[in-house]
Amino acid sequence: MNLTNRGICLIISLLLLSSLVIQPQQKSSKDETVFYDIKVEFDGSADCNPCNGPYLTKLNLTAHFDGVKFKFSSYYDKEAEETFNWRISSQKKQLVQGYPILSLLGEGKIWSVKLCDKTPKEKDCKELKSCFFTTNRSVLMPVLVVLPQGGAEDDEEVFGTWGTEKDSIPPILPLTMVNECIVQIIFGLCGDEMMSQKAKVEWSCEEWKEPNSIEDIEFVFALPKDQLLKGLPLQYDYEYSHPDIPGMGKLSIVLYPSD
Repeated sequence: MNLTNRGICLIISLLLLSSLVIQPQQKSSKDETVFYDIKVEFDGSADCNPCNGPYLTKLNLTAHFDGVKFKFSSYYDKEAEETFNWRISSQKKQLVQGYPILSLLGEGKIWSVKLCDKTPKEKDCKELKSCFFTTNRSVLMPVLVVLPQGGAEDDEEVFGTWGTEKDSIPPILPLTMVNECIVQIIFGLCGDEMMSQKAKVEWSCEEWKEPNSIEDIEFVFALPKDQLLKGLPLQYDYEYSHPDIPGMGKLSIVLYPSD
């Protein structure tokens, strides 16, 4: 009976030990985060003024990158002769083996796009011509790119946070020096022959020979390293002006733990 009890205790101990080994870690390591889902959204709108047309009066789109881990450690790329102070160590919850990933494709969609459908034939705006979409495909192929250390061309154009406090999220401020972990996000709005089935938005007007096409959304963002290593859910909202929409739109970046 005593041996039986000992055997049962041994089995229970082994089961508990195996469950601890199998159970995924919920905390960040010293330099690597938990899995994050990244969602980026742009929303812009404007009233239609036919005498200043054509232009977009509405554009709403999202891009997302799922199951990403950030590893904040130095890496030197011999081929490019560049140093990176962070990299991607997983995508879609699959660990990266071998060569570090410095860019990855995501998924996205244009949810709404509208056009100011009139334009003046002459500068005096006495005669208006109709405008219309000639191509309007909504599937996006967004790209996330790891920039090398010092790779941002203009510090003032980097979105992000500066300064940290132990128990609070720092305020959103323009960076004054870029020696941080910088990511570039490109929405992939401009379709070409290599991406013929992806997003491509073009419009034309009566008596115009060449159609106009939408310009891409592209920006750089300083990753909030301290907050990501704590596994915190984060959201940042910025004003962002798209060249094809008069006025200011809203750009949102959401990073949410997906463990």
